[in-house]
Amino acid sequence: MASAIDAVAIAELAVQLGYPVTAIEIAKRLELLPGNTEAVVVATIADEVRAWMQVGVALSIESAPFVEIRGLVVDAKLRSTGVGTKLVAFAQEWALTKGVASLRVRSNTVRLATHKFYQKRGFTLSKEQKVFSLRLPGSAEDVS
Repeated sequence: MASAIDAVAIAELAVQLGYPVTAIEIAKRLELLPGNTEAVVVATIADEVRAWMQVGVALSIESAPFVEIRGLVVDAKLRSTGVGTKLVAFAQEWALTKGVASLRVRSNTVRLATHKFYQKRGFTLSKEQKVFSLRLPGSAEDVS
């Protein structure tokens, strides 16, 4: 599982996908995650973090629980080497340990290679949607 020690590498990988974030922000966010229903794992090669994934149980009263891959980033130099596939396999196993029978992932509409990656691993498109955000007055952190 990821820890504050991994924050610098996690932030650098997030930036590769266009999510500018600092290691300090990552470390703070890792502290906020509930351990029983959220997990962040890292993949290391030669003791260096080269990929990470966040998974979490999604609960709502109108539908059955599911586990969502909330983020998965593999270093650009290591894509198509099987690292992402191993992380998805971890997500599947983790979901089963939580007693959840469904795994979902959301992906930006412009990430066509990512869509193919998930489809090759058995995911099917179940819906498309728009995401609306509202920045709350007085909040310390951006909600985007």
